[in-house]
Amino acid sequence: LLLSCSIDGFVILWNVNLSEQKSKIECFNHEKIVTCVSFSPTEKNIFITGCLDKVIRIWDIKDISLEKKEDNIKSNKYDVYEKYNKEYFNIEEKITSLNFDPTGKEIIIGTHNGKIIKYELKGNKYYYKGSFTCRNRLGKNSFGKKITSIEFFNKNYAIISSCDSRIRLLSINDGKIICKYKGYLNENSMIKSCIDYNYDIIISGSEDGFCYTWKILAEDEKYLKNYNYESFKPFERDIVECCI
Repeated sequence: LLLSCSIDGFVILWNVNLSEQKSKIECFNHEKIVTCVSFSPTEKNIFITGCLDKVIRIWDIKDISLEKKEDNIKSNKYDVYEKYNKEYFNIEEKITSLNFDPTGKEIIIGTHNGKIIKYELKGNKYYYKGSFTCRNRLGKNSFGKKITSIEFFNKNYAIISSCDSRIRLLSINDGKIICKYKGYLNENSMIKSCIDYNYDIIISGSEDGFCYTWKILAEDEKYLKNYNYESFKPFERDIVECCI
């Protein structure tokens, strides 16, 4: 299964084993632009969505049919919501990124003003656990900038990308910064940064049209700044928004 979200307010669930004509199996409507989606790493039927209406929605698709239905875009908002929405909560911030932690017990949310908000699963409900802000101590970025992606290094550490041209490896428990990775350019775009499967390399697109890579190299908790990157330009384009 594949999830996609878009500026038209729809999240679409696809079955990639079917032909193109049959692969779209359900559409989940939202009030505003949907900026992020994430499957649970432990519960295969659960996914979450983040939207600019400031609401986190948790969906349960255990009863969904994996075959194509009739085209239901813009026609079944109420039915789909009632059938599959498991829970929702309002965080009073515009949501720009989110992810489950590797245990599936916490939801980590990034907002438009640089805040990281944590919710923890207790029983069958999620409860607010805490928050901190990704920002610099001085200069124009001291107020925090839009969080564009959250990728976990392990259950305690995550790679946070934001619109101040910085990627941070930090402790998700207390917000302590372990390392900042600099060199790429991101002041406005929803650029997603990723970690390779061996957890050695960070790769990111950039507003200058290049792809950037850094070795993670953060074996201790000494604060570091890593400017030692490699870069390449994959094609003639002004912005590269995602590298995987």
